[in-house]
Amino acid sequence: MPRDLTSQLPYFATIMDKFDNDTNRISKITNILAGPKPRPRKDNLYLRRQPNILFNAMMKPIAPYTSRGLVWYQGESNTRSMQGMLKYKEALQAWIKRYRQEWNNDEMNFMIVMLPQFGKLLKSSPTKDAENPSAHSWAWLRESQIAASNLANVSVVNTIDLGHPSDVHPKDKLPIGQRLANLAAQDTLQQNTLQQSIEAQGPVLKNAVVSSGKITVNFHHNHGLTTTNNESPTGFWLANDKQHWVKANAKIIDNTVVLTSGEITHPLYVRYAFSGTAKVNLVNRAGLPTQPFRTDNLKP
Repeated sequence: MPRDLTSQLPYFATIMDKFDNDTNRISKITNILAGPKPRPRKDNLYLRRQPNILFNAMMKPIAPYTSRGLVWYQGESNTRSMQGMLKYKEALQAWIKRYRQEWNNDEMNFMIVMLPQFGKLLKSSPTKDAENPSAHSWAWLRESQIAASNLANVSVVNTIDLGHPSDVHPKDKLPIGQRLANLAAQDTLQQNTLQQSIEAQGPVLKNAVVSSGKITVNFHHNHGLTTTNNESPTGFWLANDKQHWVKANAKIIDNTVVLTSGEITHPLYVRYAFSGTAKVNLVNRAGLPTQPFRTDNLKP
């Protein structure tokens, strides 16, 4: 992030104030930069984890070279606290707007790669169950990433069916590349003639209708709604007004998902795949996974 974003983001301003006042860190960075090259791996890793440095070293020099769009696969380091994950929503959108300014292109496209599955929870988590939607997991960072799609020319690549429960850098990146390519062809390059038969997105929440002890979930991009294993959809949780979350019984009916629970008579809210390691199987006819969501943050 460029330093001037401190004027918009108090959270970032606090980070940079700490950075500026840390004489030991400044000295170490100065010594590394003045040292021999190629640098040891540990020194490179140290530099990469410092605020503002990567913008000056890697992004500023290439702007404003012609670019239709940018792929952003980052966020793991922001999951170290609930504050970091929640603040990421505001920071990511401010960052996108600032990069458009740097490239002098208000319509510059951005594709955000959602963080995939990972099982580690924060110490602050109220539960140690990595599947529970109330856990302090990567789900909260993903929600901040998804919010960026509210900006024009921003899309989010869903990876909730990918990843590794104990490795933040899963080795199989091919599905991510394929999904990015299809989204770029559809949204950025607008190759409608070539790509008209390709669905580039999985199901995305449209609305959730509460009635008679059940909740019916409607989706965009829901054609051919099915599961990867021909079993009932998994990953859905329900809650009442007490915010007590239980696993839901789910059925696909006419390209919608109908949710019930024997434990909750009057369910009000749904969370789907809202956990560090969600067990999911709901896809559309293109085989693309359903985007994680929760309805307890939506206005009635």
